[in-house]
Amino acid sequence: MRIGSKPDGPLEWLLVKANKIPLPLIDSFSAMMNARAILTANEMGIFNALVERPLPPRVLARHLGASARGIEILADALCANGYLAREGDRLGLTEFSRKWLVRSSPTYIGNMLEHVNDLWAVWLYLEEAIRTGVPTAGHYQKWLRNEALLPRKV
Repeated sequence: MRIGSKPDGPLEWLLVKANKIPLPLIDSFSAMMNARAILTANEMGIFNALVERPLPPRVLARHLGASARGIEILADALCANGYLAREGDRLGLTEFSRKWLVRSSPTYIGNMLEHVNDLWAVWLYLEEAIRTGVPTAGHYQKWLRNEALLPRKV
């Protein structure tokens, strides 16, 4: 399975084959945005909050202690990628998110996503690790002990 941008039609396919589309920018930008949106929604409990029924974004925001505007923006990203669906003025789960991202599902992977979210702090220092040859585990251990609430570049 190839991860990354996929041409939507013949014109895009031709432009990709002609090397006229900056795929490295599209692949890295969209992957980063999608990952943060999924990880954030999982951490906030958005998928679990929608398990019983679709909710209007303002109700979901109130339930999660978040801003309605923030939930709307995050929901747009999640809907665009098939993780949530709009049903009128409400947000609901897709079959995909119900299977993988709801805690009560036997195929729930949210705990693994929580770990991926934790590892984000380590991957922020990849360039440093490559330059020095020293693993970034020290940053991760500090982060786990809350010595550095927000990872900072050294």
